[in-house]
Amino acid sequence: PTKINELSEYLRNQVIHALEDKYTLVGFGQRQPGTLVIGIAITDLKPAEENSGGASMEFKLTDYSTDELIMAGVITQIVSGVSSESQWTPTRTLFKKWAARLRARLDEIHNPK
Repeated sequence: PTKINELSEYLRNQVIHALEDKYTLVGFGQRQPGTLVIGIAITDLKPAEENSGGASMEFKLTDYSTDELIMAGVITQIVSGVSSESQWTPTRTLFKKWAARLRARLDEIHNPK
């Protein structure tokens, strides 16, 4: 449970870091019309060992006012190899990439070409 909480917090911080320079982030009590609610769950979390590990992330983005579903999905990725630092380093790298992908997708939705 401690490692899961630590990795959940790491993913949360990566998402905040990926979004905060362009989007206004608000707390639960500050939501108002026009707010996008982001829900993320980490599933199938496995440490990178000699064979492979990985994780899945389920996400849902909804409009706060209307509860309209804006986007939802599941991302699953396998990682292999163990870092000299930690068996969870490859998973942290995944989370950083996933946060960047979320930002890129939000930018596409916000500013369609």
